[in-house]
Amino acid sequence: MEVQQKLKTVSERMKKYELYIPSNTSSMSDLQCFTKELNPVVGALKYESKDAQTIQEHINNINETVNSLTGTETTQCHYATKMKIEGFFKEFVSFSRKLRALTQ
Repeated sequence: MEVQQKLKTVSERMKKYELYIPSNTSSMSDLQCFTKELNPVVGALKYESKDAQTIQEHINNINETVNSLTGTETTQCHYATKMKIEGFFKEFVSFSRKLRALTQ
């Protein structure tokens, strides 16, 4: 959610950046599909936001957390659609909350 807040500072060009949304997400391993999409964002952000370093740190933390939860086994990802970066993070947070509710 912190990344969502920081995304308000990114350039208009970066706000138009599109990422693929995984389809049929239902398990912890599907988190990897979201994080695979984040890797190119980290590099692009350094030119597109005054908060780039903070956003990059948050994304790196997300990647580390997902890897610790899912392990190193690679998940086969299927993507449904493209979404602008803010929408992507809304979907990511929504999916994470759904997983959290299932595991409690």
